[in-house]
Amino acid sequence: MKVAIIGGAGKMGQWFAVRLLQDDAQVVITGRNQKKLTAAGKKLGVPIATNVAAVKQADVVIISVPPETFEPVVKEIGPYARDGQIFLM
Repeated sequence: MKVAIIGGAGKMGQWFAVRLLQDDAQVVITGRNQKKLTAAGKKLGVPIATNVAAVKQADVVIISVPPETFEPVVKEIGPYARDGQIFLM
């Protein structure tokens, strides 16, 4: 299973990533701050991507962003959602 964690560089996003990796999921993370995102990707041993690229390759998308950025993120990735994808918020 391929899982994209939008906001995966944050504490909650990293928590999700660790749990999913324990279940052998393929995880990709995204984040607003490139430096923080790169560090989180290295720490977790997972690839990083843009929000759109992550959604395009995922079976499951977890949106783990602060409330004030939720709407803009959903508007950004919404056009790339496809039938059969699971979105968790």
